[in-house]
Amino acid sequence: MQSPWGPPPITANSSAIEQYLFNQINHDRAMRGLYLYSWNSTLANGARLHSWNMSHCGFSHSCPDGDSANGCMRITYEFPNNNDCGECISSTLGDGTLANEEAKIGSIQEGMVNEPDSPSSWHRIHLTSQTLHSVGVGVYVSPSGWVYSTEDMVA
Repeated sequence: MQSPWGPPPITANSSAIEQYLFNQINHDRAMRGLYLYSWNSTLANGARLHSWNMSHCGFSHSCPDGDSANGCMRITYEFPNNNDCGECISSTLGDGTLANEEAKIGSIQEGMVNEPDSPSSWHRIHLTSQTLHSVGVGVYVSPSGWVYSTEDMVA
């Protein structure tokens, strides 16, 4: 198997879906009266790499480092002085059509932000946080059509 580590290719579709998700995250925040997240390129690069890695080693917050005790370990490497972080991941089978892929991944995004309010609603907690301030979104569209997304947030 080819090693999954390395820079993932950026395509027009993956870039457009990243922007779409960033806009949707901030739209959802604005609708709730929350401040908007700022874009963070370092987080986006790490998120993009994580999305690419998931296509090789499985859908997981801890892929490839395997550290299930701390889902923010990878983000901590990028921001060692940060004491708060969050992550949301998703995947769906696309069809190569940008509009359909945005609609599918957008539907997953809406499901995450509208999770029932509970202490274990981590997607909702991260997406509506009042302590996190920056986000990076990374998308990888695999040759087989799977669309993987990672949204990383820091304070």
